[in-house]
Amino acid sequence: MKNLFPGYYRPTDDEFEELWANCTFVPDTNVLLNLYRTSPSAKETLMEIFEQISDRLWIPHQVALEYQTRRLGVISKQLHAYREVQEYLQKEAGAISGKLSEYRRHAFLDIDLLNARIEKVFSSIRKQVEKQQKVHPDWLGNDPIHEELTTLFEGKVGIPYTDEQLQAIHKDAEQRYERKQPPGFRDEKKDENKYGDVVLWRQFLDYAANQRTPVIFVTDDTKDDWWPRHEGRTISPHPKLIEEFRNNCNVAFYMYDSNQFAKWAQKYLKRSDNPAVLDELRELREIDEVETSSEAFSRSTLEEVMRRNEEARQAILQTINRVPLSQKSNVVQHRDRMRGWANDSTTH
Repeated sequence: MKNLFPGYYRPTDDEFEELWANCTFVPDTNVLLNLYRTSPSAKETLMEIFEQISDRLWIPHQVALEYQTRRLGVISKQLHAYREVQEYLQKEAGAISGKLSEYRRHAFLDIDLLNARIEKVFSSIRKQVEKQQKVHPDWLGNDPIHEELTTLFEGKVGIPYTDEQLQAIHKDAEQRYERKQPPGFRDEKKDENKYGDVVLWRQFLDYAANQRTPVIFVTDDTKDDWWPRHEGRTISPHPKLIEEFRNNCNVAFYMYDSNQFAKWAQKYLKRSDNPAVLDELRELREIDEVETSSEAFSRSTLEEVMRRNEEARQAILQTINRVPLSQKSNVVQHRDRMRGWANDSTTH
């Protein structure tokens, strides 16, 4: 039964051992671009793993093309994030101040004091953002990651398809999309690079069939035309991908995201990396910075800003909670003076 439905069975431990020992490793475009989004330690870990398996690395021409054409955009978006975070902080500070102003007639809340402390917190955060922006590397002018990847993949990039071949693949992709056959059908409504995943898929099907090599594909794409989900959980690579790969190439195929790839590299490549790096790669996947569209990037950026500013929100709440009830506001002091005047008047 397993031979008839290979996509529905997880490889055994022995099969995984053999796969890691003999396969070609193929990183996706998003994995290469995510090197610009990770911390230096996470980026260094991934590059060390790639160097360790450099003699078995290969990428389809489509992956290399997408990396080259999207690289500057990713770098620019990292730079734009500082401005977006500052605007977000300014907006949040104004919203909080506006909300607190509704309580100016409260007898015991010193709104001016709260606003002053809140502004101090937000000002400190804005200064920290400015400080981080000043040390951000100028990758538009000098990109060491680009240089490292150029050296790493020298002679390890597949050949491009001709225009005639691409036209035929695009036509076939439309039929695959109608059947909901992975990969790529989730890109059906995209305006640009609509067929990129199908072209990529066909290119390393050709490579694996010609080289007779099993493949481990490393991708941070989270769409369900690569990773089907069941009750909110990602169980395995799409069974139809494994089946098509086996039928066309007669070799094994498996997929990991960056986090799982780095995790299992500990075992199969006998590595010992910092667990914090694995956590960061997992968080990066959860943020879903795949950049399949400008909308997807905007959404992930907002989620990242919200997550990273949770500390600021907690600081504000703590500031409010620390205001002593015994400390009277100007309103309270004015009220007491008025009461004192009223009491004096009633004695005459």
